[in-house]
Amino acid sequence: IGPGYPCGGNGGRGGDVLVAATPSFHSLAHVNGHVQAEDGLAGKKQNLNGDSGRSTVIQVPRGVVVRELRIGSTSPGQKEELADLDKVGESVLVAKGGRGGMGNTMARPHESSDGLAGEERRIELELKTVADVGLVGMPNAGKSTLLGAVSRACPKIAPYPFTTVAPYVGKVDFVDGSTLTMADAPGLVEGAHRGEGLGHEFLRHLERTKVLIYVVDCARSTDPFLDFLSLQREVQDKLYRSVRSAEPSLGSSAPLFVRAVSARFGEGIPGLLQELRLILRGDHQKWIERHAADTSSWQVASGDG
Repeated sequence: IGPGYPCGGNGGRGGDVLVAATPSFHSLAHVNGHVQAEDGLAGKKQNLNGDSGRSTVIQVPRGVVVRELRIGSTSPGQKEELADLDKVGESVLVAKGGRGGMGNTMARPHESSDGLAGEERRIELELKTVADVGLVGMPNAGKSTLLGAVSRACPKIAPYPFTTVAPYVGKVDFVDGSTLTMADAPGLVEGAHRGEGLGHEFLRHLERTKVLIYVVDCARSTDPFLDFLSLQREVQDKLYRSVRSAEPSLGSSAPLFVRAVSARFGEGIPGLLQELRLILRGDHQKWIERHAADTSSWQVASGDG
């Protein structure tokens, strides 16, 4: 190509912004409020195209729901769910990079164009607690005490209702190397499925649990069985479609078993954990048959002993 001839290459495209589920994080505390990918570089002489901008990947824990929030609106009706990143490795494109500009070449020496701007979106990231086992109970029923007794979690414990205002997740390690995770969420009150108490803020954290344990305080309750029925009704009213009463050991067609434990003194804890492990391994029927002789009891866990 002789000197003076047009030979400008095309500009590089802008980078994308993606959200990806990774095992490296367990919360959203590290996510910046503003994220931007790199711009594409300008075209070069001798018809060399510019480099594309590097994409930016927002790494989040699994269990994150990604929604687009329409700019200028905070109404829930203006949110569109883009992805539910339930598995590690899943990702979603949330903002596409702009196209690079067109360079001027000998074929069109007087024609060139600027690149296009990339997409700009406002997104909402919601982390739903991901755990094998969820603890369901009235306020101050002993859920946090139970979680602290079986795992290394350190939930706030106090003798008054609504001490727990955010979910805690504890990890239980078995001697053979297997593990299970257990989540303690804020206490449930009647009408929670309508948003009363901490309502939806509590119930949404149960959607991904595989087993539910209903925690009832038999020491303080005047009618523990009615407390259990109230808890079960609230959970089913809100989560029936997504969880289908997620507790395999407490389904409407299965017998209900007593599990009286003392988190304070450790009584009944080892047996409870072994039974949970059987259920999570898929040996639910084996567990049912083992306890088939007792069909009139129901599951209880009291934090006071």
